[in-house]
Parts: sequence; C-alpha cells; structure tokens
Amino acid sequence: MAMGISQAVGWIGLGKMGLPICGRLKAAGLRVTVLARNEDGAAKAEKEGFPTCGSLSELAACEVIFSAVPDDAALLGLLTEGFLAALGPAHIFIDISTVSPQASAKVARELASTGAAYMRVPVSGSTTHAAAGQLTAMASGPKSAFDEVQPVLAVFCARQFYLGADDQARYLKLAINSILAANSALIAEALAVGEAGGLQRSDMLEVMTQSAIATPLLGYKKNSLIRGEYPAAFSVSQIMKDLDLVLEVARSDHISIPVNAIVRQRFEQAYVDGLGADDFFCLSGAPKM
Repeated sequence: MAMGISQAVGWIGLGKMGLPICGRLKAAGLRVTVLARNEDGAAKAEKEGFPTCGSLSELAACEVIFSAVPDDAALLGLLTEGFLAALGPAHIFIDISTVSPQASAKVARELASTGAAYMRVPVSGSTTHAAAGQLTAMASGPKSAFDEVQPVLAVFCARQFYLGADDQARYLKLAINSILAANSALIAEALAVGEAGGLQRSDMLEVMTQSAIATPLLGYKKNSLIRGEYPAAFSVSQIMKDLDLVLEVARSDHISIPVNAIVRQRFEQAYVDGLGADDFFCLSGAPKM
C-alpha cells in the first residue's frame, strides 16, 4: 500500500541535516518519532516537540525508519541485535548519510535476513536547502520501496532520482562531493590569481556567477567568499572524511584519481592550520584587496 502523508516515521540523527528535515516532515503532517541516544538529542527533540524513544528496538514500532549519521561507524553501530530482531518485511530502512559503499553493502547483508527493505538515499544540498525542502535525493535499493517512500522524500527533496537496486547512490554521492571539494580548491586559486592582477574579489565573483562557470554552489557561497567569512554549512573535517571515502573506493577499484589526492592535501593543510570546523570554502581565505 502506498504511504500516506499521516504515516508514522522513525528518525535517527538530529544533526545539522536531520533537525531541519524532521521539522519539514512534522510540518507536512507526518508523525515523527526520534531516537534519543543522548541528552543532547533528547533536548533537541523536546525543544522541537518530537516524541522520543530510548532504543532502536522501540523505534521499530515505526515501519519507515530514516537515519542521518556522520560516518560508517555510526551507521554500522545501528545494527544491534535488538534492532535487527525487531525489523521485518513490513519495514523500510532509509539511510541518507554519506558513507562508504563497503559499509553500505554490509548493512544490506545484515538487513537481508530480516526481510526489511533497505534504501540508500544520500542527499545533496546544504542545511538551508534542507529547511526549504530543496535537497536532491539519490536513491538506490528496491524500486518498490522507493516508490512507496517517494511522497515522504518529496517533503524535503525537491528532486528524487532512482539509480538502481544496489549501492549506486553511494557512489554518485561520493562523485558529487569530490567535485564540490575540487571546486573549493580551484575557486581559491582562481581568486588568488585575480587578486594578484589587481582585481577586487567582489568584481570577480559578480562575473563568475554570470559566466560559463556559474553554478548553484558558487552562487550561494558568493557572499561568504566576498566577506572572507566561513561559518560551517559543511566543514573542512566533513569534506576530508568524504574525500577519504572517495580515495578508498579508488584504491579498492583500482581507479587513478590524482586530482582528488591533491585536493585532499589542500584540506589537510587547512585542518592543520586550525580550520577543521570552518566551512570547506575557507580555502579562499580573506580578500587581499
């Protein structure tokens, strides 16, 4: 049966992305129950008016469960004996995190014995996009499960793309994030070249955002670049983690990606310089003129 808008949804992970997404789901009329794994999570849930539960097995009272966690270890840590025992063929488990295809494949193997459907749905966009319902979803897993949950995905994702039955979405998300990382490094170098020639950064960005290289990313980073201020929407530490996943895939599949390795070193230096918590566009630094 197709999912109705009143469907109860379980949620794991009230981080930067999880919180605004849950807010949209709640505003759309879904009943969102949040797993409160620590005091901070419980306080966030209480402040936003989300009912909570104290364990993964309790959360399985919801047949549709989302997770938004920071890394492989956090995702694999969800596969507790109690949670797996509570899942069954009626469940759909949807992970929207950026994790390795290897970890994701392990989740698929573990969930197969439960009969639960496993959807890999990493999303592209910032916290602002999440709050506005303008994320882009890359989905892979059982097509029938995708069709069932698509109305819910549409609440926070303006665009949803089904890519295949396995971990195709994981690979595409890493490919996209590798381009994001390279964009930051290239923009930093391009601005440095322009400033060396006497150009104002604001003038350069005005032209760049109306030229052949104009992208949504450059458009919404424009003001930060002009001011030289980089509050984190997506931090240096986070992009380093994703580049490590890209390089891991390349090693595993014997793909030559030297540019990604160089870009990873640029962010390593930023981290060493104390910028790990800054937005990943901080490579451009402050305007020189």
